[in-house]
Amino acid sequence: MYEILRSMKNIILSFVFYVLFVLAIAGCSSSKQSNEYVIRLYGIDSTLFVNYYKLWFPSNYSDADTSGFIVLSGKNANGDTDLRDYELMNVGDTYGIKLFTVDSLVSAKLLRLNFIGDLDSYIIDPGIVFWRKGKIMVKVYFSQDLKGRYVLKGKRIEKK
Repeated sequence: MYEILRSMKNIILSFVFYVLFVLAIAGCSSSKQSNEYVIRLYGIDSTLFVNYYKLWFPSNYSDADTSGFIVLSGKNANGDTDLRDYELMNVGDTYGIKLFTVDSLVSAKLLRLNFIGDLDSYIIDPGIVFWRKGKIMVKVYFSQDLKGRYVLKGKRIEKK
């Protein structure tokens, strides 16, 4: 009887670990789903974050639009990259780039500018908490096609 209970316990434990493993794999794969987007660059902000450029690709190409893509690109990414395969991004140009997002909040340190001071949160219009206590509170995107302010050659969509 004891051996039957012990083997049942082993089977149950094996099943639980298998389920946890499958959930962990599913969670990792869903956190970096990527899609190709054709989007126009509205602005590049190098003054908000210490380690990131904030690239703004709004859906309607206006300041008031909050439905677009906020893309973060590492400021120090240029140092480790051969930029012969990249070109400088220009505001107003359209790019076809692959974007991915993560399921967890992104950590980012704000530059301590006078107008921000030592606030524990940063709010953007219309009353959206953008950053709070070291974490970005809205969905942000990343791209392997970007290195700092540079984009892979061939990703810019030519104007007709």
